[in-house]
Amino acid sequence: MRKLTLAVAAVLFACSISFAQQNQSNLLQDGSSNTADVEQVGGQNTSLLIQNDDDNLTNVNQTGAGNSSEVQATGGSSAINVTQLGDRNTAVSLITEANTLANISQEGNNNSARQEIDAPDSDVSSFANGNSNLTVQMVSGVGNNTAQIGIAGSGNIVTQEIAGENTNSFITTSGDNSIAVTQQTGVSNNVSILQEMGNNNAAFVAQNGDNNFAGGDADPQLTQTGSDNTLILSQDGNANASSIMQLGDGNEALNAQSGGENGSIITQLGNSNTASVVQRAN
Repeated sequence: MRKLTLAVAAVLFACSISFAQQNQSNLLQDGSSNTADVEQVGGQNTSLLIQNDDDNLTNVNQTGAGNSSEVQATGGSSAINVTQLGDRNTAVSLITEANTLANISQEGNNNSARQEIDAPDSDVSSFANGNSNLTVQMVSGVGNNTAQIGIAGSGNIVTQEIAGENTNSFITTSGDNSIAVTQQTGVSNNVSILQEMGNNNAAFVAQNGDNNFAGGDADPQLTQTGSDNTLILSQDGNANASSIMQLGDGNEALNAQSGGENGSIITQLGNSNTASVVQRAN
């Protein structure tokens, strides 16, 4: 009888673990100055959080594999933080009002993060530590936004699509075989890319508009360190400027500028590198 009781208890315990790994959280908050904290431990959990007013604080923490989180913020002056630990997780943040801070942090492999913002004066950031991860940022609005991506690992893909004015975008990757893509449309935008401590990385930058700059504020360059890296930059407009630096062997750099009063600087340190600059007036 005691053995039967223990067996039944073991089955019930196993079932409780199974159910705990497939939880679903749906949270809707209407009003201002709300706080939402969601914590899920286990696999295949889902979280949907919607906030419809201003001055809200959101924290979502998921630990395990195959989890998903979506946050929708239709109010301004809010802060959104999503943290995921594990593999094959998905995080989405959708923002439609100004003065919002949004951050996604992921640790693990084969994860994906997507941030969409259609509002001015906001700051979005996404950080991932692992391999074969995908990070997507789409930023639009009047302008004055900041978009930042930081990736550590190999085989990762990051993309940014920026539309507006006076927007700064920053991408930092460390590892091998990663791809960074940035497209900016508008005027007076800035992009900075640093790919370090890795080989066979690629960066593609396209800017369409006037008075854009390809380079960061503190270190005004698109920088790659390592070997066999590729960097392609395209600027279409007037009074644009760019600075590219590559450290290592067998690297390739191409800068194509279309318009007037543009400036290009390329620096390569190493052996067997290739650089091309094409400048055309409209």
